[in-house]
Amino acid sequence: MSNKEVRRRFSFLITVLAGGSVSHIIHLLASHSLDIKYAGRIAGTVIVSCILEPFRWWEELTWRRRIRRVSISKPPVFIIGFWRSGTTLLHNLLCHAPGTAYITTYQTVFPNHLGHSWWFKPIIGKFWPTHRPFDDVKMGMDLPQEEEIALANVQDISFYNFLCFPKDFDRFYNKELFMKDLDDKLIARWKSEYLKLIRKAILNKKGDRFISKSPSNMARISQILEMFPDARFIFLYRDPYKTVESFYRFFQEVMPVIQVQDANEELTRERSTRVYADMVRHYYLDKDKIPPQNLMEIKFEDFSQNAVEGLRRIFDQFDISGFEDSRQYFESYMDEMSGFRHDSYEVTSETIHWVNKYAGDIVTRMDYPARRAY
Repeated sequence: MSNKEVRRRFSFLITVLAGGSVSHIIHLLASHSLDIKYAGRIAGTVIVSCILEPFRWWEELTWRRRIRRVSISKPPVFIIGFWRSGTTLLHNLLCHAPGTAYITTYQTVFPNHLGHSWWFKPIIGKFWPTHRPFDDVKMGMDLPQEEEIALANVQDISFYNFLCFPKDFDRFYNKELFMKDLDDKLIARWKSEYLKLIRKAILNKKGDRFISKSPSNMARISQILEMFPDARFIFLYRDPYKTVESFYRFFQEVMPVIQVQDANEELTRERSTRVYADMVRHYYLDKDKIPPQNLMEIKFEDFSQNAVEGLRRIFDQFDISGFEDSRQYFESYMDEMSGFRHDSYEVTSETIHWVNKYAGDIVTRMDYPARRAY
């Protein structure tokens, strides 16, 4: 970081739902209990949304035809590794290739306000955190971001709503992550809004191949294939013990600055492990639906040793042209990341215990050595 760069801590005066419509926010707030201690955060979210509402109407009217005319001409690439498996690194690298399109951090939080981003984005940027908590990854407004929060702002299904309403974790987990017992109309709306987000990203970045990163999509392979039968998938995986420990620690830092409701039960290490085991097993059950040539499984420890060569293999298998033209951008990004502060933590004995109990078979299947709790 240069001497002139100002580092802003990871904190929010409002929730990330502020980019949604007023009616959508009111519907969400009315569907969950709220705690009075978060009244300021709730009020700020509603006020910002009310201020932005006329601009949302304007964008809906002026962008509607432009969005419909966008052709998704190349198969999108979906990175579906579990949280804390190195997916951000892979996503950022792939998005450095010329001709790619992706949802930016700005579009993630304000998906309805791309048309006037030229004046609104600089204002928001002055208050936005410069780095993520825990791992120090940059959070610039124009950098690639996963689309789950954007989905939370445009329709009703998003697992990330649990960050605001952690008391209702089980409800989000079963219905909005795994899409169990959901009305067909809700799923159809989810698909429609997802397509719209992708088309707007293509317009925004002027690319022709969409690159997605969303761990939640591990549970939605069937729905994505219905939308994009020829989609490419990358399952990036990492040592399960480290993954679960990092997942637990990461959300312990994220949730307090977003929530508007206290949790009855913390996202404990046991619960974190069961989430991991459920999602990985769901992926293993659904992976056979993907044509073999459209799926890559990559071990993060191997990829991180030579990321550029790993990217070459992705380009080759998925028949993506332009690797040599992209190489300089990949190498430049890896040089930038050479000073990256890696996670400095120990995997606790408790995490090892729960991983052995709930995901011991996954440790074996992924070919990692089993650990003993100490």
